[in-house]
Formats: sequence, C-alpha cells, structure tokens
Amino acid sequence: MKNLVEPIRSKSEIRALEQYLRKKNKRNCLIFVFGINTGLRVSDILGLNVSDVLNKNFVEIREKKTGKYKKFPLNEKLRRLINSYVKNKNPEEPLFIGRFNKRLNRSQVYRFLNSACSDIGINSNIGTHTMRKTFGFFFTKNTKM
Repeated sequence: MKNLVEPIRSKSEIRALEQYLRKKNKRNCLIFVFGINTGLRVSDILGLNVSDVLNKNFVEIREKKTGKYKKFPLNEKLRRLINSYVKNKNPEEPLFIGRFNKRLNRSQVYRFLNSACSDIGINSNIGTHTMRKTFGFFFTKNTKM
C-alpha cells in the first residue's frame, strides 16, 4: 500500500512552518507558500521560470501531468514573496534552482519539507503532495463545497 500524505489542517501549524522556512531559506519558504496558495503539483511549481511569475498577477501554465492549460491569480502575499525573491534574477532562468545551478527536483523539496515539519513538531505524513492537499482542504472548508 502506498504511503498517503496528509494536508496540514491547522492554520497555526502552517504559520509556524512558514515562519520557520522564512528564517532558514527564502526559496523553500516561497515553494511552500506557492504550493499551499495555488494547489499546483510540485512538478509544475518546479517547472516555472522567473519570467512566468515576474511582475504578474496571474500565472499561466500547461500542467505536466495532464497537459491541461491552467491560468490562476497570484494573491498579494504570493506576489510580494515572489518579487522579493526574484529581484536580481535573470527572467529566463528557472525560478527554483539548487546549489549546482540546476532546477530543483521533487526529492529535494520532499527532504526540506519533511525536515522542517519534523523540526517544528508536525508529525503527520508529509510529502510534496501535502501542499496541494492543504490547498484543497482549506478551499473546500472555506467554500463549503
């Protein structure tokens, strides 16, 4: 049986995780905030280039898994974090790069997310899909669908 990841259901845990990541690494914080505010799969987040988000109110992508076109708004918080993060970056480079100037991969995101959750005491089954599930959990809760 597959290990099923869970959403983070507590707003206080989300805030704590975000604060922890902001102190440790702005890139990782932006990945997390991007994931829980857009509901995108981690492969689609990691596939973004700086030009996809620079000075934009909306993001337009073609989903890697389904091939579907998707256009969605960026909220104010996300726009602020993005603009701060991309300040001196080349618009043609990947938005999220690792130490060796290569595009980040999902296992690197899995590691930092699990490590951060463990460090602050979130003991749920956490994975990269947790961000998408957290978005869905709060979307459903807030829209009563």
